[in-house]
Amino acid sequence: ESMPRSAVAHSWRQAARDRNASIRLKAIRALAEIGPVAKSAIPDLSVALKDTDEQVRLEAANALGKMGDAAKTAVPSLVEALSDPRQAVRVSAIHALSSLGAEAKPAMADLTQALSDPQREVRVSAIVALGRLGEASKGAVPMLAQSLNDPDKDIRLKATTALGSIGTEASAAVPELVKALRHRDRDTRSFAALTLGKVGSGAKVAVPELTIALSDLDKDVRGYAAVALGKIGLEAKSALPELVKTSKTRIRGCGSVRHWRSTAWRVCCKTKLDRSTVMNCLRSTPTSKKPCPCCPILRQTLVMRCWRRCDDR
Repeated sequence: ESMPRSAVAHSWRQAARDRNASIRLKAIRALAEIGPVAKSAIPDLSVALKDTDEQVRLEAANALGKMGDAAKTAVPSLVEALSDPRQAVRVSAIHALSSLGAEAKPAMADLTQALSDPQREVRVSAIVALGRLGEASKGAVPMLAQSLNDPDKDIRLKATTALGSIGTEASAAVPELVKALRHRDRDTRSFAALTLGKVGSGAKVAVPELTIALSDLDKDVRGYAAVALGKIGLEAKSALPELVKTSKTRIRGCGSVRHWRSTAWRVCCKTKLDRSTVMNCLRSTPTSKKPCPCCPILRQTLVMRCWRRCDDR
């Protein structure tokens, strides 16, 4: 009969302390393959992060990244590994922290510092890890915002994505995101528009640039700009004329007319609507078996106005 995986893990755990580096290396790799069942070896793997053998340190970081949430006890040791002289060890330590998600919150400051690492792969890994932390990475927003100006497109896009994961807490990055809306690269512009939508009402200063983006040559930029304005809400009411104007023509590859109208009404549904605005939207709504998403709002608005008139009489 084969031994239970936990018993096998115990055997490899003992081997991970062997004087011979090659045996330690083999044991740590075996523990990584066993995964969370070998969580009892986490203290040994944490110690191995300081091993004199570089390859042992690297494999120890990799193994901790496969231990699941139980590896949260190794966060302090992984943070120390961020200062390892070998780039591969630093990257593996970041990956292990990233795998912990919110459990790696105590490492946020050190991950933020890693954004200044001279090695590109370390910086990229740190950006992704901070994005995995979500709102807990609020303190990293200024540094992530600086990464939006990086000449490396992949770093720009990953930094923008990380800011989007931070969401409403990333409002401090709005000025740099607005600058990114003017970037010559279309992906940079579309990612910026998408992230501004995730920031929500905190991105109200971006309304003028998002309004301009409704005329962008790229369909994704136009679409994400419209969605962002909708999520900003009432503060984006100045963009309503352009949204309504754009919605009157189906733009090739830019989604349905209904999508634009629906977005327009998300912007104005909390503000006071005048009769001409309501009627103009109704007139431009195409006939279809499926009602336009803005119809319920229009219907409610008209009913409320009728009741008010009746009350006045």
